[in-house]
Amino acid sequence: MKKPDPDQLNDKRAAWAEKALDAFQKATRCEPGDQALADLIADLRHWADREDICWDKAYAAGMEHYEEETADDGC
Repeated sequence: MKKPDPDQLNDKRAAWAEKALDAFQKATRCEPGDQALADLIADLRHWADREDICWDKAYAAGMEHYEEETADDGC
């Protein structure tokens, strides 16, 4: 099911994510798809640990952004 896209930017956001995932797959030679996404998420958490960034806060903020970007305003 396609989520609402009130500002008409979600295809662009998905394309940015695809570029990052493609670069990750090329660098790690991991399999594409769900496993590549899971590996990237795990490695991002390792990076956050190394940079002393609170993963839980960053994840929560990311989820808030996603919810805002896909909110159905009822109009």
